[in-house]
Amino acid sequence: MQVLAHATGYTRLDDGRARRRQVGFSTGRVSDPGVRDAPLEVLEDWLDVIAKNLATAGRPTPTAFGRFAEFADPPARTEPKNILIDLGADADRFTPSKDRVAQLKALGVAAPGSLILEDSCLEIDGGGGFVLRIDDYPAEVSYSAHIAYDPDRQRYTIDCDSLDAAFMRFDDDGNRMKAGVSALINAQQALRVIPSSSRRVYARGHWYEPRLDALNLDEVFVPVPALALANSEKGSRTYNGGWDPSSVFGVIDRSHGPTTSTDVDPLTEHLSTMDRIICDDVVLSEVADFVAIRDKQRAVLTHAKAFKQTKKRSASAFHEVCGQAIKSLYAVSPYGGLPKPHVNYWAKPWSVATTGGTVSRLRKVPKTERTQSAAVQSNTAYDQFERAVSNPNAQREVWVVLGNGFSLQEFETERSKANPRPEIIQIAYLLQATWADVRRIGAAFRVFCSP
Repeated sequence: MQVLAHATGYTRLDDGRARRRQVGFSTGRVSDPGVRDAPLEVLEDWLDVIAKNLATAGRPTPTAFGRFAEFADPPARTEPKNILIDLGADADRFTPSKDRVAQLKALGVAAPGSLILEDSCLEIDGGGGFVLRIDDYPAEVSYSAHIAYDPDRQRYTIDCDSLDAAFMRFDDDGNRMKAGVSALINAQQALRVIPSSSRRVYARGHWYEPRLDALNLDEVFVPVPALALANSEKGSRTYNGGWDPSSVFGVIDRSHGPTTSTDVDPLTEHLSTMDRIICDDVVLSEVADFVAIRDKQRAVLTHAKAFKQTKKRSASAFHEVCGQAIKSLYAVSPYGGLPKPHVNYWAKPWSVATTGGTVSRLRKVPKTERTQSAAVQSNTAYDQFERAVSNPNAQREVWVVLGNGFSLQEFETERSKANPRPEIIQIAYLLQATWADVRRIGAAFRVFCSP
């Protein structure tokens, strides 16, 4: 969901001069930075002009504002139906308490290093209750939470004492903080709520009337039939020097080869034109699962995702992978770029404990360089990526490639209903927000998924 917090522009004064003004939409504040100290009568004249402009009927609204969600009053029914919790990078500030580590050890489970929710988007029962679970925790380890709306403060708050006791929070200096998970979510309003009146949405402390049609999804989604069969991200084993063909990594890997067929899927159509494809997975400060480059004209970051269980309309799935994509935008920004240490990782084979065997990270290199060492190929790929990212005329793109974690057909069927399910609304908002962030750096955004 795209939210307009403030806008800055220029207005023409009576004497012909241009004056910069700023409007805060959440506060209703109009500021004129061009005027510093002024007598009271100047302020009064200025207020009269602003009031006259606001009262003038028939003034055209800039079309650029049409894509943003509008601020709205609270709906008649504020009972929450669905919640999406967005801790973002703050999840890394939490670690399991000693008691929780001991409990997990007794269950034969290693405690995670940070707070990672199994599902960040959850249904809420009629009494405001919902259940939180931590990723990779046993099913019997859960945390009962509650959400309520305060009409006087016009905000939602949650409480989950059991989760607050299970995780400790630390500041940047490593000092433990008294406030727990619930307090952080409430203070930052790090949640998005779909109420019973589904034509409203509550996000970051404000009510909005969103526009589900503001983004042309036909230009974002790219259906790829092979992804409907990809039921894991990397597979359980390597296969002929690559990844399991039934994994998302395997589908990406076999799509980059040259082809003379006219009947190719869109993923192959894009990847077969690339000069270089490098696996960046499991790298310190990983920016993507794959990096693709074509000369100095195109640079692509690819984020892959599949799930243990099919979640054809999972907002949690989108929240996770879109969060990864947004977090890594600096790498494809003209003023950012890849950290240099990536070169050292690219020259080494890829391997993870859950997948047997190793795979070369350099999945595709030009024929003229195949006799060179991996170190030389990696350095050349890094330099080429940096040149593409800094080239103002190059295409910079961010891709999300989903396995069986999403079905485009089921999403479109549900979205077309008069009252779509809350998770469909959440997915639409996530797509709009991700698209807006990617476009902000001048890059393109695509989602390759199951038809």
